[in-house]
Amino acid sequence: MMITIENDSSKNELKYDASVRWIKYENGFHFFEIDRISNLFLNEEEVNEIADLLAFKTSKVLFPMQISVNQQGKFNNVENADVFKERWNGIKDEVYKEFEGEIVDEYCRKIEEVLAEPNSLLFSLKTIISSEPYFWEFTRNLIRIIRQK
Repeated sequence: MMITIENDSSKNELKYDASVRWIKYENGFHFFEIDRISNLFLNEEEVNEIADLLAFKTSKVLFPMQISVNQQGKFNNVENADVFKERWNGIKDEVYKEFEGEIVDEYCRKIEEVLAEPNSLLFSLKTIISSEPYFWEFTRNLIRIIRQK
């Protein structure tokens, strides 16, 4: 996956590899599992800044993520959001093995606040996923392949 971030004077590309696995079709929706399978790269270089590494490590709470899409490939829902909160303690332990300090404490507190408000988290994830044009095209192509089998 590649995410491009542009402003007036600069352009940055975040990249990582992901696997997508079709799980099932049920009640008019296709269910997929998305998992991140590589490290994060910023402009073709593996991230090594503390802030980037911290963000990358803590975002592991989201993966693997199970989503559903309708027959046209339009995003419907994050189906396993309830496990994010369960994963957090293990992820937080990993974070504190590598990082320490007030900034890390504050960052972790903010994640816990977000995880405590599942509706807010789901809204954010839905907004990010459904606003990505590649996502729609990608899921439409996957559904076409599944239908051909």
